[in-house]
Amino acid sequence: MRLIVTFPVSLPTLLVGISLLSFLVFFSIPRSLMTVVIGHVVYCVPFMVLSLTAQLAEFDFTVEEAAKDLGATPFQTFRMITFPMIRPTILGAMLLIFALSFDMFVITFFNIGNGSTLPMVVWSMMRYGINPSLNAIGVLIMAFSVMLLLLAHRFGGVKFGA
Repeated sequence: MRLIVTFPVSLPTLLVGISLLSFLVFFSIPRSLMTVVIGHVVYCVPFMVLSLTAQLAEFDFTVEEAAKDLGATPFQTFRMITFPMIRPTILGAMLLIFALSFDMFVITFFNIGNGSTLPMVVWSMMRYGINPSLNAIGVLIMAFSVMLLLLAHRFGGVKFGA
Protein backbone atom coordinates (compact mmCIF):
# COMPACT_ATOMS: atom_id res chain seq x y z
CA MET A 1 0.00 0.00 0.00
CA ARG A 2 2.85 2.39 0.81
CA LEU A 3 4.28 1.82 -2.67
CA ILE A 4 0.99 2.87 -4.28
CA VAL A 5 0.60 5.92 -2.04
CA THR A 6 4.17 7.13 -2.59
CA PHE A 7 4.25 6.44 -6.34
CA PRO A 8 3.55 10.07 -7.42
CA VAL A 9 6.72 11.21 -5.61
CA SER A 10 8.85 9.19 -8.03
CA LEU A 11 7.26 10.77 -11.09
CA PRO A 12 8.24 14.13 -12.56
CA THR A 13 5.66 16.84 -11.90
CA LEU A 14 5.28 17.41 -15.63
CA LEU A 15 4.14 13.81 -16.04
CA VAL A 16 1.73 14.12 -13.10
CA GLY A 17 0.25 17.35 -14.53
CA ILE A 18 -0.20 15.94 -18.04
CA SER A 19 -1.60 12.66 -16.69
CA LEU A 20 -4.17 14.48 -14.60
CA LEU A 21 -5.10 16.64 -17.60
CA SER A 22 -5.55 13.49 -19.73
CA PHE A 23 -7.72 11.95 -17.00
CA LEU A 24 -9.89 15.08 -16.82
CA VAL A 25 -10.30 15.27 -20.60
CA PHE A 26 -11.09 11.54 -20.87
CA PHE A 27 -13.90 11.82 -18.32
CA SER A 28 -15.04 15.27 -19.59
CA ILE A 29 -14.42 16.91 -16.23
CA PRO A 30 -14.14 20.70 -16.58
CA ARG A 31 -10.85 22.14 -15.38
CA SER A 32 -11.21 24.42 -12.37
CA LEU A 33 -9.62 25.30 -9.07
CA MET A 34 -11.01 22.03 -7.66
CA THR A 35 -9.06 19.99 -10.22
CA VAL A 36 -5.91 21.89 -9.19
CA VAL A 37 -6.61 21.00 -5.55
CA ILE A 38 -7.02 17.34 -6.56
CA GLY A 39 -3.70 17.44 -8.43
CA HIS A 40 -1.91 19.02 -5.48
CA VAL A 41 -3.39 16.48 -3.08
CA VAL A 42 -2.33 13.60 -5.33
CA TYR A 43 1.22 14.94 -5.44
CA CYS A 44 1.58 16.15 -1.82
CA VAL A 45 -0.09 13.39 0.22
CA PRO A 46 2.85 10.99 -0.32
CA PHE A 47 5.17 13.50 1.36
CA MET A 48 2.87 13.59 4.38
CA VAL A 49 2.70 9.79 4.45
CA LEU A 50 6.50 9.48 4.26
CA SER A 51 6.99 12.01 7.07
CA LEU A 52 4.44 10.43 9.38
CA THR A 53 5.54 6.85 8.77
CA ALA A 54 9.13 7.85 9.54
CA GLN A 55 7.96 9.35 12.85
CA LEU A 56 5.69 6.43 13.72
CA ALA A 57 8.48 3.92 12.97
CA GLU A 58 10.37 5.22 16.01
CA PHE A 59 7.31 6.02 18.11
CA ASP A 60 7.34 4.50 21.60
CA PHE A 61 3.96 2.78 21.94
CA THR A 62 4.72 1.72 25.52
CA VAL A 63 3.89 5.29 26.60
CA GLU A 64 0.36 4.84 25.24
CA GLU A 65 0.05 1.48 27.00
CA ALA A 66 1.18 3.08 30.27
CA ALA A 67 -1.48 5.79 29.90
CA LYS A 68 -4.13 3.14 29.33
CA ASP A 69 -2.90 1.18 32.33
CA LEU A 70 -3.29 4.33 34.44
CA GLY A 71 -6.94 4.64 33.41
CA ALA A 72 -6.85 7.07 30.50
CA THR A 73 -9.54 6.73 27.86
CA PRO A 74 -8.45 6.31 24.23
CA PHE A 75 -9.34 9.96 23.53
CA GLN A 76 -7.37 11.17 26.56
CA THR A 77 -4.42 9.04 25.50
CA PHE A 78 -4.48 10.54 22.03
CA ARG A 79 -5.00 14.11 23.25
CA MET A 80 -2.44 14.10 26.05
CA ILE A 81 0.18 11.58 24.89
CA THR A 82 0.08 10.67 21.21
CA PHE A 83 -0.75 13.99 19.57
CA PRO A 84 1.82 16.06 21.49
CA MET A 85 4.50 13.55 20.52
CA ILE A 86 3.70 13.61 16.80
CA ARG A 87 2.65 17.28 16.56
CA PRO A 88 6.09 18.56 15.45
CA THR A 89 6.16 16.01 12.65
CA ILE A 90 2.65 16.94 11.53
CA LEU A 91 3.47 20.65 11.52
CA GLY A 92 6.76 20.08 9.73
CA ALA A 93 5.02 17.98 7.10
CA MET A 94 2.35 20.66 6.70
CA LEU A 95 5.03 23.30 6.10
CA LEU A 96 6.73 21.03 3.59
CA ILE A 97 3.45 20.41 1.78
CA PHE A 98 2.68 24.14 1.75
CA ALA A 99 6.04 24.86 0.15
CA LEU A 100 5.64 22.03 -2.37
CA SER A 101 2.10 23.05 -3.25
CA PHE A 102 3.07 26.69 -3.67
CA ASP A 103 5.85 25.60 -6.02
CA MET A 104 3.61 23.20 -7.98
CA PHE A 105 3.32 25.47 -11.02
CA VAL A 106 3.29 22.69 -13.62
CA ILE A 107 0.31 20.82 -12.18
CA THR A 108 -1.54 24.10 -11.75
CA PHE A 109 -0.71 25.24 -15.28
CA PHE A 110 -2.21 22.16 -16.92
CA ASN A 111 -5.29 21.87 -14.72
CA ILE A 112 -6.44 25.39 -13.76
CA GLY A 113 -8.84 26.16 -16.61
CA ASN A 114 -10.08 29.77 -16.44
CA GLY A 115 -9.15 30.30 -12.79
CA SER A 116 -5.96 31.76 -11.43
CA THR A 117 -3.60 31.26 -8.52
CA LEU A 118 -0.80 33.49 -7.25
CA PRO A 119 1.98 31.52 -8.99
CA MET A 120 -0.01 31.71 -12.24
CA VAL A 121 -0.39 35.49 -11.85
CA VAL A 122 3.33 35.91 -11.16
CA TRP A 123 4.19 33.75 -14.17
CA SER A 124 1.90 35.73 -16.46
CA MET A 125 3.38 39.01 -15.16
CA MET A 126 6.94 37.77 -15.79
CA ARG A 127 6.16 36.96 -19.42
CA TYR A 128 5.94 40.67 -20.18
CA GLY A 129 8.95 41.80 -18.18
CA ILE A 130 9.75 42.38 -14.55
CA ASN A 131 8.01 45.28 -12.85
CA PRO A 132 8.16 46.51 -9.24
CA SER A 133 4.93 44.75 -8.28
CA LEU A 134 6.72 41.40 -8.73
CA ASN A 135 9.31 42.51 -6.19
CA ALA A 136 6.53 43.48 -3.77
CA ILE A 137 4.83 40.11 -4.23
CA GLY A 138 8.16 38.38 -3.58
CA VAL A 139 8.68 40.33 -0.35
CA LEU A 140 5.15 39.48 0.83
CA ILE A 141 5.64 35.78 0.06
CA MET A 142 8.97 35.77 1.90
CA ALA A 143 7.47 37.57 4.92
CA PHE A 144 4.54 35.14 5.00
CA SER A 145 6.89 32.15 4.83
CA VAL A 146 9.08 33.46 7.65
CA MET A 147 5.97 34.17 9.73
CA LEU A 148 4.75 30.58 9.21
CA LEU A 149 8.13 29.21 10.27
CA LEU A 150 8.24 31.38 13.38
CA LEU A 151 4.70 30.38 14.36
CA ALA A 152 5.53 26.70 13.86
CA HIS A 153 8.64 27.11 15.98
CA ARG A 154 6.81 28.99 18.74
CA PHE A 155 3.60 26.99 19.01
CA GLY A 156 4.32 23.67 17.38
CA GLY A 157 7.61 22.58 18.83
CA VAL A 158 9.19 22.39 15.36
CA LYS A 159 12.97 22.68 15.75
CA PHE A 160 15.15 24.32 13.11
CA GLY A 161 18.79 23.57 12.50
CA ALA A 162 20.89 20.84 14.08
